[in-house]
Amino acid sequence: MIVPAYGNCCHTLIALDSSERPDYIDLGEQEQVVRFIRRICPEMRGIAWYNGGYGGYGLKRSPEMGRHHEAILANADRLFFDYYIKPCVTLMRESLWLGKTKDGRWELATALSNIGGMNSKQVTVEFLVDGRVLGTKSAPKVPAGANRLHNRVLLKQPVSPNRGSHDFEVRITSAPGATVLDPAVQCQRFVP
Repeated sequence: MIVPAYGNCCHTLIALDSSERPDYIDLGEQEQVVRFIRRICPEMRGIAWYNGGYGGYGLKRSPEMGRHHEAILANADRLFFDYYIKPCVTLMRESLWLGKTKDGRWELATALSNIGGMNSKQVTVEFLVDGRVLGTKSAPKVPAGANRLHNRVLLKQPVSPNRGSHDFEVRITSAPGATVLDPAVQCQRFVP
């Protein structure tokens, strides 16, 4: 549910039909829809699946369609577990930036988030500049939660970019036991 911590007094869940027309549902597309919802509503604590009545609206039932319907229901359960219960680590849009330290040195920083329901184990990322690996950093865990100030870890990598335009990137390279939503994020910056 969308929690009041974001200043929203309304509690909302998105509900998806899981069975009226199973012939219109592809298991891979079903997962892509859940991934899309996690991206646009990372603070939402769950998703609702409803059964409007298997076989309505002109569907011709068959043993094969029955097996596909059961696969859709099982996939919905798995998706909820993978994206809402387990650790779900991600690099959100705009979660990589170039900045300067107090002593004037450049550093890349990233906010590694866990929008799942359980703390993660160690997560490792690699930092890249113009397609070349600069270094790796690890967080021993990334805490779970709906509050974006508490469900993330900041990782920083010193960098010495030459003057000019650069492509910076960070990638999740290891996240045992976790679902990885978006494994990479990029930013472009001009270094004066």
